[in-house]
Amino acid sequence: MLIETLKISNYQWNPWAFPPVIGCLYFIILGSFVYLKNRRSALNISFGFLCFLGFIWQAGLIMMLMSKPPFYPLFWSKCIGSSVVFIDLGFYLFIINFISVKNRLYKSIAYLILAKGILFGIMVVSSDLILTDLKKHAFGYYLKAGRLHPLFLAFFLFVLIYSFSILFQYYRSSGSRLKKIQAKYIFLSLIVLGLASVDYVPMYLKISLYPFGDVFVVTSFSILAYAIIRYRALEIDTVVHRTFLWLVSILFLILPVGLAYGVFRARLFGTGLTGTAFLISLTLILFLVYYNAFKPRIDHFFRRKKYDYQMVLAEMPSRIGSSLDLQVLSRNLFRELKEILYIKNALLLIKPPDTDHFEVMDYSGYQNLIQQSRNQFQNIQFSSDHPLINWFKTHQRILEKDQVEMDSRYAPVREEALKLFNACFLEVLVPVTMQDKLVSILGLGKKENLRNYLARDIELLESIGKQIGITLDNALHHGDIVEKERIAEELKLGRQIQTSLLPHGPPQVMSLSIHGLMEPAKEIGGDYFDFISLAEKEKAGIVIGDVSGKGVAAGLLMAMVKTAVYIFSRTTDSPKDTLMLINDILVRHTGGDKFMTMLYLIWDARTLTLKYSSAGHEHILLLRNSSRDMEVIESGGLILGIRPDIGDYLDEKELKLNKGDKLLLYTDGATEAPNFLKERFGMARLQDVFIRNQSKASAELLQAIRNEIFTFIGTQPQADDITLVVLEA
Repeated sequence: MLIETLKISNYQWNPWAFPPVIGCLYFIILGSFVYLKNRRSALNISFGFLCFLGFIWQAGLIMMLMSKPPFYPLFWSKCIGSSVVFIDLGFYLFIINFISVKNRLYKSIAYLILAKGILFGIMVVSSDLILTDLKKHAFGYYLKAGRLHPLFLAFFLFVLIYSFSILFQYYRSSGSRLKKIQAKYIFLSLIVLGLASVDYVPMYLKISLYPFGDVFVVTSFSILAYAIIRYRALEIDTVVHRTFLWLVSILFLILPVGLAYGVFRARLFGTGLTGTAFLISLTLILFLVYYNAFKPRIDHFFRRKKYDYQMVLAEMPSRIGSSLDLQVLSRNLFRELKEILYIKNALLLIKPPDTDHFEVMDYSGYQNLIQQSRNQFQNIQFSSDHPLINWFKTHQRILEKDQVEMDSRYAPVREEALKLFNACFLEVLVPVTMQDKLVSILGLGKKENLRNYLARDIELLESIGKQIGITLDNALHHGDIVEKERIAEELKLGRQIQTSLLPHGPPQVMSLSIHGLMEPAKEIGGDYFDFISLAEKEKAGIVIGDVSGKGVAAGLLMAMVKTAVYIFSRTTDSPKDTLMLINDILVRHTGGDKFMTMLYLIWDARTLTLKYSSAGHEHILLLRNSSRDMEVIESGGLILGIRPDIGDYLDEKELKLNKGDKLLLYTDGATEAPNFLKERFGMARLQDVFIRNQSKASAELLQAIRNEIFTFIGTQPQADDITLVVLEA
């Protein structure tokens, strides 16, 4: 009878069987992978059991939908029913193993659920109490519910809800953030699994609805797979990247090849070997296309993006050394290493000034590893003559846990090194040195993608250890806390003074609305803008400039220039002459070491004109109200402070405005603002945001442009001062 049931002649291709084919492959690949990675884990076994039940269900559905005579669909419906009755048990076992319960009550309940499954399974196979006769639908044969099928559903839902409540109690009581995230995804998978009950609609109602519940089941298991891959919900201490990549490629490969087979099967197989060879070639081509298309996206998802060795070394000091505060510096270091190598946890051991031991100064990523992190690390100290410290002073090489365990060269420090590795969940210890001096020790844990540290990673870490030694040593010996606070307070005061030098509001001038802002990159910036009233509401001066560099020196130069511009604007009404006078002062007092760009404009309300002159400043952006067209007006000119007598390099021009015309002035900090991808905001984006917001009033337009720039920058540190000025006639 079994041989007769499996005869190919009793079946025919049914396009409605294609979705279960995808589900069948999905379950067998995912379940086998998880189970084989850790066959001793009860959690992995329960997940594999779930996938096995899903595989039987989908395989039975495929055969039932493709069967010709009524007897064979009935046989396969019994196979489906005998697997579905245990799915609730599989989910229950998965949850109690996930939360690692030790209470015997939960295990006793599992036996009761198993007994229930066996009882219903016997009824499915030997009677029509659960599943009765079959009905022919447009999509193929499908089973009908028996008298006790509602009772089976009630038990099934009860077990799922009970499992849900156990998981919810665990979620509320768990102190681990990672476990909470894992539990959330399991919650979601249970909810989606409940939606699979749509399969029972054609069993109870007199409608021909395709049983698409397998979509919800596959989605439910996909959510679990995501929790496994992204948040390590199962005990798989290996890289799942390559397996998942092949799985996705194969699944997407099946779709077009399956369609091609369904449409062209007669022609392809009618030609014998030629058709078969064509199908195989098409399969290989499609697989290569899909593999190459999905690989970059999956690499990003699984944190396998490769780093540029030289770029990392070039940018590391500036990225972490923006502060002399050790806490800030260490956080910057941890952040950069996490972005480059995807480390899960790290710590930094230093020798504080006036002490004779190394201790843990800072750590990151231990929230899910140990509950009492601070107490754990307070007990970790190494005297300056400790064997491990002496080894680092002598050899100044990285220690890797795997090598320390096996290589006899590390026998003198093996015991002490392994204590530190195991106590702090570390894989690598990196000596941070300055010349021959051991400044600190950087400990790194496993990578988030669970890959081993490669030779190029170790080489990079050795270079970083030598490179950041000076930065750490400077921070350690910068001075006591009072001195740091004094410097910070002085910088704060300097910023307040600089802010007070900027305009506190728009000038009162006829026929022109003016608004501006400056966002310094450091406590004290080098950008500058000002509004100067020149006549009784009829004339006004507008000036914007950018001093080379940032910090205190640039701020002092900016204050000097502001005073000079204010004085010279009273003695001449020529923007060009004003710039020439400013240039003379800069050359005389800075000797060519400091320079700046500047754009000076004078508004005349009587003629609605702007008279202006530029010294190497950014272009002017003009939006005409009548045409809504963007005009880019080149500023030109030579920057101030690099040479005397620049009159031949400066021009003075006029610009006629009409009512509603808008101008945007800015410094290069706006167009060159970078995001985390190293992309610059650029002139194109600046013009685009100007055009999109042109209908707004000048004050609102200014804020819209400012917000767009800082949204683009995101969490990246601001690279340069940003100044914006908007004028509206």
